[in-house]
Amino acid sequence: MAHAPLLSICVPSRNRQVYFQKTIRDLIRSHRDDIEFIFADNSDDPSMMNTFMAGIDDSRIRYLPSAARCLPMEDNWERTLDAANGTWVSVIGDDDYIDPDTAGLIADIVARVPETEAIGWTKLTFKWPSFRPFAGNMMVSFPQKAVRFPHSVLIDRMFRWEKSTHMPSNPFSVYHGAVRMDVARAIRRSYGGRFFEHPVVDYEFGCKVAHAARNFVFVERPMSVLGTCAESNSAAANNFEKSLENYETLMRETGGGAEASTWMTGFPFRGHLGIAGAIMSVQHWFKSKYNFPVDGWERNFVAALAL
Repeated sequence: MAHAPLLSICVPSRNRQVYFQKTIRDLIRSHRDDIEFIFADNSDDPSMMNTFMAGIDDSRIRYLPSAARCLPMEDNWERTLDAANGTWVSVIGDDDYIDPDTAGLIADIVARVPETEAIGWTKLTFKWPSFRPFAGNMMVSFPQKAVRFPHSVLIDRMFRWEKSTHMPSNPFSVYHGAVRMDVARAIRRSYGGRFFEHPVVDYEFGCKVAHAARNFVFVERPMSVLGTCAESNSAAANNFEKSLENYETLMRETGGGAEASTWMTGFPFRGHLGIAGAIMSVQHWFKSKYNFPVDGWERNFVAALAL
């Protein structure tokens, strides 16, 4: 690639090689030359992905093989952004998808609103054949509107849980969204010297973007797909025993990290208590560590818990 890419698409993975390989194949079908791919494996058996990647010749790819030991989720995500050279950056999961033509969307938005710092969009959802507990369907529409999103509304929607369902609105994160790389690096300098500090990486970075940035654009057209396979954390969201097992594994492998910090002492909502509990956990950690008090969330949060 002769020039710096406009968009870095980062895909961290952990022991889900079948889905990871499928996602890689789908992404590299694009012929765009203004994007790069950062693929980071973090598997117990590194040979599967190492062999697969050895058979791919694409100058847009930077492959980060598994380290000598299993990395905590936040460390695996951290190294993908460390390796990224794009002007903008986006992260998806290994069972997800993002349209590489998002780069063209970004270019068009920046041409119209140069000060844009973060871009969010509508997400589609997809359940892999390994996780289809009930029959369902999905409506796909393609509206064309892109709107500037007021910062005050973002704070209300995210931290006060206004108009939330079982989770608050979080359209502006590096996960299934795009953040300007200089903004992401400024966040790293200002918040603990890292991009990611908490195992709930998507909402943690969303907290930082909402706190640090001011210029947001939301696109109604879906640009990415949230996948759920049998091994996904989201697949365990409605299974307390499985959620608790995942949480205990996290605590064992990482020593607790942010979840065991003094900011969480006595706080009752943790990552094993459903999606709402996991999100409130990271929000409480962020607001406590970075002295960002936001009141008026309790009633809306209880409604989300009920859902």
